[in-house]
Amino acid sequence: FANHLKTIRFFTEQVDKFPEIARNYLYLMDNLLGDNRTEETKKYLDVYRNLEGHKDYLVPYYEALIATSEHNVTLAEQKIEEIKICYPENEGAMFVIADYYASQCRYDEAIEYYEKCYKMDEKPRYYDSLHGIALIYEIQGNYEKAVNTYDRILENLKEEWNFNEGEPVNVILKEKQRLMELIMRT
Repeated sequence: FANHLKTIRFFTEQVDKFPEIARNYLYLMDNLLGDNRTEETKKYLDVYRNLEGHKDYLVPYYEALIATSEHNVTLAEQKIEEIKICYPENEGAMFVIADYYASQCRYDEAIEYYEKCYKMDEKPRYYDSLHGIALIYEIQGNYEKAVNTYDRILENLKEEWNFNEGEPVNVILKEKQRLMELIMRT
């Protein structure tokens, strides 16, 4: 019962109807990989790599994910190294490297690359990298560092997006409060 069949069906239909939209291939491949359907993923990656406007660094990233799903750690690591060498100044590439390391529970490396991504990004920056860092700190049980990272997110929202209130701020404040309560219990 645990599968992505309906989502795969939906994105397969989207790819068939709108073959020029690269993002649909990414969603489809993510869900195929979620079910370890690597052969199908490879076919869609071959199409994606030839689409106009695709992101070059995502090709070796998905090759790394496929290799990981096929338990070929050596190839996966080679593909991640390829991204580091070929796209050292690309914040998106740094983000996917961080995501890869986080998925492997290599948290220090993930934090390093999330930080690189955040520093490289042009202002106003999205805070996805910081959010990844906060989540890792929470996984590690380091709630104080997670709270400090949420403070960085609040600073980002205020300084770069001019959000001092509203839903984006409230969501972060709730997360920060939840973590502060965990700190007080320990």
